[in-house]
Order: sequence, then structure tokens, then C-alpha cells
Amino acid sequence: MIALRCNDLCVRAVMERYPGLEEGETAVITINHPLGLHLRIGKEVVQVAGRFQATLTAQNLTRPSPVVDARSILQLMQLQARHGHAIQVVALGPDAHSAVDALRQLLESPALPLDTPATNPSAGAGDARPS
Repeated sequence: MIALRCNDLCVRAVMERYPGLEEGETAVITINHPLGLHLRIGKEVVQVAGRFQATLTAQNLTRPSPVVDARSILQLMQLQARHGHAIQVVALGPDAHSAVDALRQLLESPALPLDTPATNPSAGAGDARPS
């Protein structure tokens, strides 16, 4: 019941902030990355959000947080989302469903390819010092 109330409040806040938008898609997504929503994942969220026309907002339902714009890395960091936290994503606009699906895929992934040293060619480069 609390999630429904938060959904209504979040949608209402977005509608007030961006008048003229039609209702779109709302989803509650659990952060599965062990480090939570840190800067690297936040950067990916901003890039994914930028690919869509829909207005995307997020709110941490696990701890008190404001409704933030998903296209702003600084606002995303205000969520202070940790591993296991529930994030509500609201998308309003013509491609709202696709936008929410893309963010769900990103945030529910346990790790990004960039997080593993094997896929980052510069990782470990220059660590050894000549004797």
C-alpha cells in the first residue's frame, strides 16, 4: 500500500514539474549492483535516459529521498541508493515504456562490463615500476 501511495505522489510531482505530459510508465526497480548507484552507474543512467524523449524521474523508496531528474548525475547521487534499495522510476512521454525497460535492465544488472578489470584494457597498465 505504501508503494502505491509513493507511486501516486511521484507521478503527481512529475506532472506538476512538467505540465502537459501524459501519464506513462512507473516501475519499482531493485539496485542489484554490489556498490549501489555509484558514479559510474549514475553516468550510465544519465546516458540511457538521454536516449529517450520521455521525462524520467527517480525516487529512493527505501530511504527518504526527493524525486530527482534521471538525466542529472548530481540529482541521482542525492538518492544515496545502496545495494538492495528500491528505486521508483517514472517515465512520462511517447517512449516511456522503452525508457523504463532500459533503466530496469541497467539497474537490475549485478555489474556493468566496465566494472571488471578484464574488459578494461587500461586497468593495471603502468602499475609495474622498472627496477
